Amino acid sequence: MALATTETPRKAHTRTLSPDEFRRLTERTGVAQHVPTAEAAALLNVAPQTMRRWACEGSGPLRPIRINGRLRWSVEAIATVLSGAAQPASVPA
Repeated sequence: MALATTETPRKAHTRTLSPDEFRRLTERTGVAQHVPTAEAAALLNVAPQTMRRWACEGSGPLRPIRINGRLRWSVEAIATVLSGAAQPASVPA
């Protein structure tokens, strides 16, 4: 038997990455175009589990890729969400 939970809607994150922050993200490993779940979650100010739920349910503003079975999130997509251009998808009740 599944327990029903109610979540309050969150405001969309609207912050722009500074050129320096974006450069650091893309230069982190020399050619980093994707970051791990924990780093993406910290940038978006959400829990890593929220990112994983977005990946499983396809309900969030980002879609990850899998590299060696692990989720990776596009730096460019994170920057788009932080700039306010992408809005989180609503989760059906």
